[in-house]
Amino acid sequence: MKRIWGLAWIGILGILLLGTSGCMQTARIAELQEEVDRLNQTNMIYEKDRNELLQQIESAQMEKQKDLALLQTELAGKQREIEYLEERVRMAPPGGFGVLGDKTTANLRRIAQRIGGELVNNRILLPGDFLFASGSWALKPDAKHTLREIAGVLNEESQKPVLMIVGHTDNEPIKKLRTKGISSNRHLSLMRSLAVLRHLETECNYPAEAMYPTGWGELMPVASNDSAAGKMANRRVEIFIDPIMSRLTAVSAISGIEPEGYEPAGGGSSVINIEPAAGRGFEK
Repeated sequence: MKRIWGLAWIGILGILLLGTSGCMQTARIAELQEEVDRLNQTNMIYEKDRNELLQQIESAQMEKQKDLALLQTELAGKQREIEYLEERVRMAPPGGFGVLGDKTTANLRRIAQRIGGELVNNRILLPGDFLFASGSWALKPDAKHTLREIAGVLNEESQKPVLMIVGHTDNEPIKKLRTKGISSNRHLSLMRSLAVLRHLETECNYPAEAMYPTGWGELMPVASNDSAAGKMANRRVEIFIDPIMSRLTAVSAISGIEPEGYEPAGGGSSVINIEPAAGRGFEK
């Protein structure tokens, strides 16, 4: 009898040990499963980060390709303008061309001074605040009337002089304009020069082939941007009447053309980026 009870107790202990071992294994399996889940979640995060980095790299590469294509297009356009200007230099008559007569000069000076601008040699300076509202490249009504007057004076010339229309801005950031597709002050200044060109062409019957728009943004200030008055002076549009006779004859086969004796703030190159009037590029 005692032997039977001993065997029974041994069986009971075995069952208890097996149960305890099974519980321990179940807990261990649960711990391992949790660790696997954590590893899978971490792997998913890493995989997401990897995909985002790959997308950023691909996007950056595409932007570089776009920038390269744009630069190549701009370079081709500049080369065409250089060839045109060089040809005009070769064809210039002995007495020169594009020199304004006394009557034309007097009329242009009167118009410019009336709106707070000026005429210096063959360059008309028009105040930007007279032409455009802040952050805009849409011409004001009075600006359209003044441009029509200028075109009327120039249209009286027997040979229509070439006009290089140059936009300038102050150094205020253009963050609010990025939503309208404007990428920089230089972009804004070019859009303003294009607005002047288009009005002269479509509303004033000035020949498109005789006009070239460009923009220097804040790169060519005529006053310090540290004051409101200086910034107002820097916001302007300049019309160079026949660039060849306006001392814009320093031609570079790479960078475009520079005005002689016109140094930008801080030194360096004073390059004018020219877009052909027929192409009307750079709109965004």
